[in-house]
Amino acid sequence: MPVWPVVGRLLGRRRSAILELARRDRLPVRVLRVGRSYRVATAELLRVLGLYETDKYFGLIVGSRGH
Repeated sequence: MPVWPVVGRLLGRRRSAILELARRDRLPVRVLRVGRSYRVATAELLRVLGLYETDKYFGLIVGSRGH
């Protein structure tokens, strides 16, 4: 998933701030450099946002929000 605009808008930050945080590896998710762009894993971003949980045995638990 691209760092900008998706991650930036979800975290409520401006483009310049998000790209600087990505460059410094200071975002709350692991940043991958692909060519000239920055990307993050979708599952990791959703976990940070509290939309998904992970289980050490089964991996990603889709849509788990305490239901």
